[in-house]
Amino acid sequence: MNKSKNIRLVGFVSALGVSAALIAAASSNTGAYFTDSANGHLTGKSGSLVLSHGATSIDFTGLNPGVDQSQKIDFNVKSGSTTNADIWLVFDPTSAGYGAFTGANGGTYGGVVTGGGLGQYGHFKVAGPAGTFDSYNLALKTAGDATNPNGYSNTTSANTCTVNKYGLGGSSVQHTVGAGNDIAQCGAPAAILLQQNLAPNIASSATITFGLTGKAANQNTTWANVGFKIVATQPGVAPTGPTW
Repeated sequence: MNKSKNIRLVGFVSALGVSAALIAAASSNTGAYFTDSANGHLTGKSGSLVLSHGATSIDFTGLNPGVDQSQKIDFNVKSGSTTNADIWLVFDPTSAGYGAFTGANGGTYGGVVTGGGLGQYGHFKVAGPAGTFDSYNLALKTAGDATNPNGYSNTTSANTCTVNKYGLGGSSVQHTVGAGNDIAQCGAPAAILLQQNLAPNIASSATITFGLTGKAANQNTTWANVGFKIVATQPGVAPTGPTW
C-alpha cells in the first residue's frame, strides 16, 4: 500500500511540474496589442514636354561673298508642359549634307564618306540666349569632334578654335584673301545649345547666320544643303543622335 501511494504521489507531482512549466511559459509572452490598418495605392504618371516653334526652313539665296544673311528661329515650351527645357539646334552627323557642310576631311559618318566641309569658303554663326557658335573654317579636324561630349579645341599659328560641351564657342577669325593664313579648323558640332532651362509659355528665339567668304568664286552654286532639328530636352540632358 505504501509503495503504491508513493508511486501515485510521484505521478501527481510530475504532472503538477508540467503544468507549472506551461503556466510559466504562458506568463512570459507579451500578449496581443490592438492594431488597425488602412489601404493605400501608389500611382505614377509621366508628365509632358511639348516644343512649339516658328518656321524652321532657312533659305539663304542670292549670297554674295563677304555679305552674310541672317534669319531667326522662334521657339517656346508649350503651355501645359510639366518641365522647363533646354533647346538645341541638332544636325545628323551621319548625313552626307552635314559632311559636305562642316565634316572632317575624308571623315566617315554612318558609312557615308564625305570630304572636308566648306572649310574657309563659308561662314556659319548661331546666336541664342545660351551663347554663340561662330566659324569661318567649317571643317572638323576629326569626325569624332562632331559628337565629342567634352567639346574640342584646335590651334594653329593664326588662331584657336575652342568649342565647349554645349557646342558653343568657335572662332571669329576669318581667312584673309591672298594672305594664306592657316586658321584653325572649326566645324559646327552636331548639337548646339540655343537656350537653357526655358520655362513653359515663354517666347524665345535664336539667329542663324550664313555667308560666303571671298574665297567662294563659283556663281549660281548651292553651297549648303543640310538638314537640322530644333530639339527640346529636360534641363541638363544633351540631345541624342545616331552616334552618341
